[in-house]
Amino acid sequence: MKNNKGFIELNNVTDYWEKLLHDYDELKKSDEDAYKAFNFFVTAYHLLDWIFEGKYPEERTKLNNIPLLKICSHIANGIKHFEPIRHDAVKEVEKEGVYEEVVYEEGIYERPIIIHLDDDFITGIGNSIRISDLADKVIEFWKKELSDRDLI
Repeated sequence: MKNNKGFIELNNVTDYWEKLLHDYDELKKSDEDAYKAFNFFVTAYHLLDWIFEGKYPEERTKLNNIPLLKICSHIANGIKHFEPIRHDAVKEVEKEGVYEEVVYEEGIYERPIIIHLDDDFITGIGNSIRISDLADKVIEFWKKELSDRDLI
């Protein structure tokens, strides 16, 4: 860490964006993997910290109130602290899929992680979404946001 800023190759918002893309690629390979999902959403939410570096609290708060980022916050911080701590965007996170042991074959059966949103939480994406589809929306959001700010 140089001057207590960053972490090895992660020194600026562009580096952190590249980390988000890496985490995204890993999640897309297996949307059943809770570790990969958690890594993606922690990185996605905390990109806010890298953009603002403690400055412009009003602008950060405005972005933080975007429904998609509220979902990221709920996953990243709620899971880290064992419960939702800021809002109730996410009702439940689960793996869906049912199989009978006699017909189960390795590599055939999928159990993707599904995010169920609170009924009162308006997002434009419905009440439930596969985690890889949610990740697609998060990447689209950040790509536009960072491009509009001339950060990537």
